[in-house]
Amino acid sequence: ITQLKSRTTTIKEAKGLTPYIYTKHLQKSTPTFLYFDECYVMKGQENIEALKTRQSQNNLQEADYPLLGLIELARLQLDQLISPARTEWLINMLEGASNHLSAKVLKYWSQNKHLHMTFDVRAARPGDPPGMTSGTNIWARIHDSKRKVSTPLGTRSRGFVWFFSFLAWFDQQQRKNEPLILLLDEPGLFLHGTAQADLLRYIDDELKGNLQVIYTTHSPFMVDAARFERVRIVQDKSMDSD
Repeated sequence: ITQLKSRTTTIKEAKGLTPYIYTKHLQKSTPTFLYFDECYVMKGQENIEALKTRQSQNNLQEADYPLLGLIELARLQLDQLISPARTEWLINMLEGASNHLSAKVLKYWSQNKHLHMTFDVRAARPGDPPGMTSGTNIWARIHDSKRKVSTPLGTRSRGFVWFFSFLAWFDQQQRKNEPLILLLDEPGLFLHGTAQADLLRYIDDELKGNLQVIYTTHSPFMVDAARFERVRIVQDKSMDSD
């Protein structure tokens, strides 16, 4: 009777049997919904002090999330980028993150296998872009070993920057080892047909069996012809009545 009274009190405190069952037995297994679209692509350069301020004020911009994922991937804190204890240590940590992402991107980016990502942190200069003329800046560049030239990440194709930003952001999300449902809005919008096939291959190789992926698309290249059972057609039937 004592146990029954205690359980009844607990259910009342939870405001009903359904909330009690959820918090007691289901909440820990409930997946987190993660959303990613074109607004979250990295700019390829950022002022670290400004990023730190936005983070402390809980006022992050969409493009900040993949960059923070990259910094977390390097096992770094923003303060360590601003005032590292040793320059060589900072270089090694950034190189580790760039090597990891380079390998992951090139595994699924079939258009050019001669690319390598590099990240640089240095003091701002008066002639740097607006908002980056003081403090400390981080720069992302893409080195093409075949053409022996490097270019800022932001000057690459929109599709490549999207693909890179998505991997930088999502690779870190996976490391949290939590149940996830990934929502992608038009992921192939800036990718040509071959790149869209690369993205489908990434979803099948890296995500299948680990989490659920739901994405919207208008592109036939984002529909796997061997797996039509995965497709759900969305139609606004209200338009048919006009």
